[in-house]
Amino acid sequence: MDLATVVTALAQGRNAFAALVERIVLLPPEQLLAAGQIALSALSARNPTPSTHGAAEFKLRSKLFDVLLAQEEFFEAASTMAAMHMESVQLPPEQAADAYIKVAETYLELDEAVDAEVFANKASPLMADVSDRSLELRYRTTYARVLDANRKFLDAATRYYDVSKVSEGVDPDDLLLLLGRAVTCACLGRAGPQRTRILAQIFRDERLQSLETLEDYRDHAAVLAKMYKGQLIRRHELEGFTASLLDHQKAICEGGFTYPERAIMEHNIEACGKIYECIALGEFATILGVTGSVAEGIAAKMISQGRLSAVIDQVDGFLTFEASRAGVGGAAAKSPGVFTQWDEKLTNVCRLVNTIVEDVAGRID
Repeated sequence: MDLATVVTALAQGRNAFAALVERIVLLPPEQLLAAGQIALSALSARNPTPSTHGAAEFKLRSKLFDVLLAQEEFFEAASTMAAMHMESVQLPPEQAADAYIKVAETYLELDEAVDAEVFANKASPLMADVSDRSLELRYRTTYARVLDANRKFLDAATRYYDVSKVSEGVDPDDLLLLLGRAVTCACLGRAGPQRTRILAQIFRDERLQSLETLEDYRDHAAVLAKMYKGQLIRRHELEGFTASLLDHQKAICEGGFTYPERAIMEHNIEACGKIYECIALGEFATILGVTGSVAEGIAAKMISQGRLSAVIDQVDGFLTFEASRAGVGGAAAKSPGVFTQWDEKLTNVCRLVNTIVEDVAGRID
């Protein structure tokens, strides 16, 4: 098929071009790709604004997308479908949402999180009119993957976990995989109340121990359990967990640490608060496996963000935790600050001293 044939069809109107597309989509893959690109180029040159041949263009781009995807040409597939002006064709909500989700899924295969988020957001307002259960689950899973790829780990963990609890029409193995992703993101999230809540939800899930049957999630249950219980985690205990992470989950973040390194350090800082009331900054740094200045900086940032109740004494070199030791899962009972406790103890000592002095004075008299 040559350019002249396409141009002639375009000149003859919508029906002629639609008939041409019907012929193109029946061609073998290689011929279809060549003829399809010619048709799209001619269409773009003739109609640089959203096309009046919307329905035929959508059908052609959809077929090209499927062929390119089958050949694992992810970028070309996504670009072909992303260039479609959906507003130029009146599609049912489910069909339009499906197209947007397909593009988002394909961009995620390329780790193009920004582009994936754009198309996931385009699908969002359409989902209220979607009744197809499988499409809804694809959207929810895709949005969780977008949050994961954008390093919004705790939001992603919540989304993954919600989808993993679906009980109808989904393979239990797929749900277990989603639970594994939820555990991964929960463990990578920033320490604080939000992470504590999602850790508690997942820890109580009876499926958690079943993750040991999945090669990539064999160590995840143990890591999550230690985080939930507020126990210190050593670097060697993370080897299996870290090895299973995707590239974006092992990327360098602020401070020059990887996401798992940062997550474990922040967790261990919280865990120290459950063991110590007051700790020397030197010993604190040794536990974290970093220098004193780095340990102090991380703790200071957590304090300023309201994720850690503690006070740093830079003069004497101590970190004092203001909450009492927490129970299982970080469910700490609130108690007076350590300075309040110190004042009370000092007052009691002074009273005791006064009592002794008065007693001695009475005996002398």
